[in-house]
Amino acid sequence: MKRFRWMALPLAVWVGGLLSSCEPEFPVPQASSAVAAFSLDVGDGFAPGTVTFTNESTVLEGFTATYAWNFGDGSSSTEASPSHEYAEAGTYTIQLVMTTEDDISVASQEISLLSNNALDVRLFFVDAGALRIEEVDGDGFAIDGFSTGLDYDAANNQLYWTDADAGTLMRANLDGSGVATVASGMGDIRDLALDVANDRAYVADRTNNAIWEIVLSTGATSELYTTTDDGLGQLPVGLDIYNGNLYITCVDIDAEAVWVGEVDGSGVTRILDFAAAGFGYGIIVDPINEHIYFDNSDAGTLLRADLDGGNITEVLVTNNRSYGMAVDAAGGKIYYSERATGNILRANLDGSDITVVASGFQDPRGLFIIP
Repeated sequence: MKRFRWMALPLAVWVGGLLSSCEPEFPVPQASSAVAAFSLDVGDGFAPGTVTFTNESTVLEGFTATYAWNFGDGSSSTEASPSHEYAEAGTYTIQLVMTTEDDISVASQEISLLSNNALDVRLFFVDAGALRIEEVDGDGFAIDGFSTGLDYDAANNQLYWTDADAGTLMRANLDGSGVATVASGMGDIRDLALDVANDRAYVADRTNNAIWEIVLSTGATSELYTTTDDGLGQLPVGLDIYNGNLYITCVDIDAEAVWVGEVDGSGVTRILDFAAAGFGYGIIVDPINEHIYFDNSDAGTLLRADLDGGNITEVLVTNNRSYGMAVDAAGGKIYYSERATGNILRANLDGSDITVVASGFQDPRGLFIIP
């Protein structure tokens, strides 16, 4: 047994040496001593305004770093984490150059700042992703459930919104105080249209394939139009009211695109089908020029037509679904939301001069303006 142990040791050493000699030698490269990185906070996103930069660069131990910032407007800084005031709206590319004794690293980001003078109206919208109602360049407040529809009661300076999770119509003051449930017992309700002068509101219900009529003073509800009883298209979403008529978008296959029903319940008919107008979500009436504007998500466009569906015109190209729209006929503008980009935009009524007036939201949907 002793002889066996004495012979095994050199054999193990020899085999280990053989294996070791067969291993290739790959040099390990030295890690970069400088990796530039930063985050930023644009504040409210308007100019004039201050943007704050946070330096998140890494430096290997034993090295020191210097920093050179280019803010994209002709200004610069050598601070580690500076702040910079932008005087004008626009898109800027910010560059951070980080230098150590043996390395250089560069990081860059692009920002877009809006003009504080971009809006000459007050604009409110619902962010369904964040469960909030917001005012552009103003304050907002939290809501309890998923919402698409938002409308304004100018007579009482209040706003109304739909709560699809609870099946309720809600009301509050513009600052979010005085929240009250107006009506309940409905399904997956989406857009809404107010007729305060006649003590009525109307909402589109995807679950029940119905348009509900609501008495504002009592909260009483009744189905005005349904697919089963009245031939309304399935999956109604968008809704607006003008001159005693409800303008409705339906998004189910073979139910597209725009329907019109009288508020007295006497009948609902389709004025635009898929072949003419694709399918889409938001719809708004321009009461001055007597046009309807509506979303065509199938083609990624916003369309305009006469009230009877005639003279269809492509106004502008959108990015994905536009649920919310508002027309400023006196100012010659249309405002609309884009779900995919998280933007609120403004354009001339002919589709020209498209401007982003607010950005960075999760799921902007219904909106209204106060001139």
